[in-house]
Amino acid sequence: MKTNRLSLWLMLTCILLILCSCSKDVPVEPSNPQEENVVGFSVSPEKRVVFAPGNLTNDGLSFEENQWDFGGLFDWSATQSGNTLYYADFTDWGNRIEGGWRTLTIDEWMYLFDNREGAAEKMGIGNIDGTGGLILLPDAWKIPEGLHFVPEFAEDNDDWSLNEYSLSEWEKMESAGAVFLPAAGDGYGVSACRVAAMGFYWSSSSQGPQSAQYVFFYSYYLAQSSRGPGNQYSVRLVQDVVEQ
Repeated sequence: MKTNRLSLWLMLTCILLILCSCSKDVPVEPSNPQEENVVGFSVSPEKRVVFAPGNLTNDGLSFEENQWDFGGLFDWSATQSGNTLYYADFTDWGNRIEGGWRTLTIDEWMYLFDNREGAAEKMGIGNIDGTGGLILLPDAWKIPEGLHFVPEFAEDNDDWSLNEYSLSEWEKMESAGAVFLPAAGDGYGVSACRVAAMGFYWSSSSQGPQSAQYVFFYSYYLAQSSRGPGNQYSVRLVQDVVEQ
């Protein structure tokens, strides 16, 4: 009799244990970071930004309507007329446009290019309807269906054919977060050169009283350098992403 009671007690205990285990919440597996709503481009371990919709226009007061439009070429700082030896302190172009726009520092540019997670897979050259430039993909990226992206540079100069997009195809890339920096060339005074062959983009960083830092690219190469603030380069502004 005791044996039967013991067996019954053991059986009821097992049933209760099974029912209790089934009623517990099932642990939720961590989601893939690429599937989360991550906005923008990392420019440091703690900061992400979104880019303006286009380069700064010639008057410096708005943005080009399209990412492939060259926009204006700007001195790094205001100069005294006729005095190329004097340069004022840097004043961010973003101060003239509402919305918290600003210029990336040289360290932020290079972190974006070299140090953010998957940086090498999120950058390459290409062209939009024949206009060459540098393509940047956001931190969280999913390529639109039916399109391609090769994260490389060309072997030859002036060859922007690695990633070619029609206007309608680029519209899909842009909707997915891709950014295009056109090879708008550079200038000094009233002269513009290397248009469509190279891209030069100012940073907000100086290197001594007579030198400012910038990034530049060919179809086969990308680097940073510094030059006198009277040189004229493109400007692409950013906004900091505010975490919710």
